[in-house]
Amino acid sequence: MIAIKRALLSCWDKSGLVELAKTLVKYDVEIVSSGGTAVHLEKNQISVTPVDRVTGFPEILDGRVKTLNPHIHGALLAKRSREHKKELKVHGIEPIQLVVGNLYPFVAEAVEQKLAMKNAVEYIDIGGPTMLRAAAKNNRNAIALFHKDQYGEFIDLLKKNDGKIPEAYSLRRAREIFFYTSWYDGQVQAYMGTQIDDAEEKAPQYVSTFMEKIQDVRYGENPHQHAAVYRPYMEEASGLAALELLWC
Repeated sequence: MIAIKRALLSCWDKSGLVELAKTLVKYDVEIVSSGGTAVHLEKNQISVTPVDRVTGFPEILDGRVKTLNPHIHGALLAKRSREHKKELKVHGIEPIQLVVGNLYPFVAEAVEQKLAMKNAVEYIDIGGPTMLRAAAKNNRNAIALFHKDQYGEFIDLLKKNDGKIPEAYSLRRAREIFFYTSWYDGQVQAYMGTQIDDAEEKAPQYVSTFMEKIQDVRYGENPHQHAAVYRPYMEEASGLAALELLWC
């Protein structure tokens, strides 16, 4: 079990965040936050520790750098070994067991609005994916959540286990994190490809395809084979994937 004592919340989409934070507070979890997320939580009477108080360094470069700091990533990546605990103590770093973050909306704000690349780059998230991936790598000791739909199950588990979360749950979330951040990077590179003026490039140099299972079916082409229905990740189902399965 992973005991949640300290959480870092940094979200573009703040839906459901207040309920999650209030639950964390009930279990005496310290909440670290910054920017708009901190303002949102404080407006809802939730006390937060500012990120710059943790890092000892102010947010700089128009917000491009605020969480890229050893006091954040050391706190996320440290194992609970004697050696790592000793090193954290030497550097005055407190572990973080939970990261909740969703990324800058590159698709909605850059791709769909057809922004010029010089403007689109401001919607490329760097700190967010780095924190999520750090927690996902260290999934035996830290948990990462990236979507509001995950909050309910997390809250239920936290209540059921008196402030602790099973490692098996953390591993499932970690797998999703690496898929999510890969998809996000795929959207960025695909849009960059549309901005490159190359008369000889008749078709994209690189194509990334990310699919999500929406339904298992009884069997594949033959009874001994497995099969499922998939749809493009983070998109509404269309075509065969949008059909309602009545019986299988």
